Amino acid sequence: MAKLINAIMVMVLALFSWHANASYCNPSPSTTISISGNYTVQRDAPSGTLLSSWFTADWWPYTWCATDPGDGPWFHIAASKNPTAMTTSVDGLTLPVYATNVAGIGYVIKTRGGMSWDNYQWTTGWSDYAAIPTSTAYQDVPNSGYWNAGVVSQGYYSGLGIAIRLVKYDVTDSGVVTLGNIATSYANTNNNPSNPGTGTISVVGSANITTLACSLTNTTLAFDMGNVQTSIFTAVGTVSEKSPEQHVGLNCDSNANINVTLTGTQNPDMANDPSILALSTSEKSSTGIGVQILYGETPLKLNQIIPVKTSPGGTESLSFTSRYYQTKSTVTAGVANAVAVLNISYQ
Repeated sequence: MAKLINAIMVMVLALFSWHANASYCNPSPSTTISISGNYTVQRDAPSGTLLSSWFTADWWPYTWCATDPGDGPWFHIAASKNPTAMTTSVDGLTLPVYATNVAGIGYVIKTRGGMSWDNYQWTTGWSDYAAIPTSTAYQDVPNSGYWNAGVVSQGYYSGLGIAIRLVKYDVTDSGVVTLGNIATSYANTNNNPSNPGTGTISVVGSANITTLACSLTNTTLAFDMGNVQTSIFTAVGTVSEKSPEQHVGLNCDSNANINVTLTGTQNPDMANDPSILALSTSEKSSTGIGVQILYGETPLKLNQIIPVKTSPGGTESLSFTSRYYQTKSTVTAGVANAVAVLNISYQ
């Protein structure tokens, strides 16, 4: 009889020993999020300027945990490196900025989570995004933990959502952003807090960054031609006096190559001369003339890149004038306005 009692006691002890350690989580998988695109950074854009839209990825289910009554699963995430000293406010969140491999270009991260019971009989749905991770220390993913208050063991699926966005945080270079591993994650339970296996969250793809070599100090040119007598126009090709000079101010890096391109509507009377702009049409418009924009003594031709100069660095001023150009044998009086866009490019 004593032997039988001892055997039963051993069985009971073994049963309780197994039950106390039943809570566990599966190892977290490694996953990827993609970035892409071409982004231009203005030389004088302030730190904190957002460059891209959000790149997002959601994984559901991401990992799975089994818990005993009175225990609960929790999901954790940490950045792969510490952030810069800068934070920026995006979508109501204050987010730390992490550096990329291109000088002055960083990224911000936000995270969301979710939880569901086995077979999706019940789910919390996705949480709002939170401003984590903020460092290499592990933090709880929002809405990814649940306390099993029942009387039987339960299984839970955890979901993970990540969003990243490119941002300027310092003086920038041009280059190709590649990020690689940005965070790690794992799940555990209160009663079994060990790490069953860490998953890596990596960024694939790349983003091309072009930092402009100059910044504009004024962006609008208005040429005042005054009143011009129609009697000065005696034949096709006759031009008026030039307007007073208008100046485009630039601040450039050393050795920046400055080019200008004029875009607008070509005068239909001069189909073979792309330097003649059409007048803006109205009931009171003049006829028989067009407008030219000149850099020095050279008329700018529509949609043609014209090299202007190589800057030694610092402040630059480009001067432009305008004049009327006779396009028909007869010119009628009226309003003679024209609109065009002068594109300044630099490399």
